[in-house]
Amino acid sequence: MLSEDKLDDNIQVISRKVLSGSYKFTRYREVLISKGRGKEPRVISIPTIRDKLALSACHQFLQSSFGDIIEEPLLHTIVGNITQEVLSGCFNGYVKIDITHFYASINHQLLLKKVKKKVRKVEAIHLIEEAITTETIARVGSVSAKRKNDRGVPEGLSISNILADIYLSDLKEKVCAQFDVCFYRYVDDILILCTASQSERIKEFCTKILKSDFDLNANEKKTTSGKISEGVPFLGYMFFDNRVGIRPSAEEKLEASIEELFRMRKRQTISQQVFIWRLNLRITGCILDSKKYGWLFYYSQLTDLKILFHLDWLINHLFCRYGFPKLNEIKRFVRTYYEITKNVSNSNYIINADKYSAEEKTKILSEIYEQESFDKKDFKTVDNLFKEAMFKEVQRLEYDIQNFS
Repeated sequence: MLSEDKLDDNIQVISRKVLSGSYKFTRYREVLISKGRGKEPRVISIPTIRDKLALSACHQFLQSSFGDIIEEPLLHTIVGNITQEVLSGCFNGYVKIDITHFYASINHQLLLKKVKKKVRKVEAIHLIEEAITTETIARVGSVSAKRKNDRGVPEGLSISNILADIYLSDLKEKVCAQFDVCFYRYVDDILILCTASQSERIKEFCTKILKSDFDLNANEKKTTSGKISEGVPFLGYMFFDNRVGIRPSAEEKLEASIEELFRMRKRQTISQQVFIWRLNLRITGCILDSKKYGWLFYYSQLTDLKILFHLDWLINHLFCRYGFPKLNEIKRFVRTYYEITKNVSNSNYIINADKYSAEEKTKILSEIYEQESFDKKDFKTVDNLFKEAMFKEVQRLEYDIQNFS
């Protein structure tokens, strides 16, 4: 963590170099994120702290410049809008577009041409160009000679998503000018609601225009069209003409995560207290720093509740299968769904870390995480240790809803 003095010094250095056009990014470090068995991992680029500061300033500048044309809706807003449109019955068909290696395929010349429509400052253009052409190198092994990326936007930078939005910002306009449809996009996940009779034609149009106007290729295997009644997979959900469910793969991932907890307890690699704590976190998710985390928080807009009854049954089944006595402390998915949708602000059922007192945090640190070597009367230390432990739990919760596309 940079001290305040060093932070000020770094900001001054960044400002001076950006204004003189001499700012250079240090090569990003590579982190690989698994997308599951048989799939190529996602490559995330990690900048230095100084570069993060420069990229953060660049992101704010791009937001102010493109605020009138860039839509950055929340996932819940998109899902809610799709749900409302699907259940209204206005459309009976869909087209789902999947772009092959989207970030890695972005054409630098086309991207910078679109940026220059709103940005006139040469220094800003230079900074963006430096950011997207800086290469990403592995954390281990010999360091190769420096080279520039001539294509693609590195994933994981604070400007990655907004540059992706700028690149595809006029796609909706091009499609809607040709067809009477509802168009939804979350970064490179694209769903078009239409009449079933037009779906194949719209799919062909989108495939062609992505290639001709954006220099991108649609993934033939994952770009689909059909009837809504047969199910539309999008952002981890399954939309039908009369209900909203969850993709089987999303359910299977959670079930595997839950069963792994039972296996860990059976092997005694986690204590009973940790087992109960983490199982309840899987069920209810949690609120931390006013943010909601967890599987059911993400999938709270489903209307087909059979899966929740099934998950509650599964947990009871796993207690029997692994020979554990059923514990009264274990929470339930069905009850959690009610609390999230009807009573979230007043709920005492959902794990809300923001409501815990210093004494409760101390008890959790001692009894669950078995931490004893800290000053229990130093509330700041207690709070920092508790947040550190909770953020690790949040990472586990977030893993259960990753790679939903």
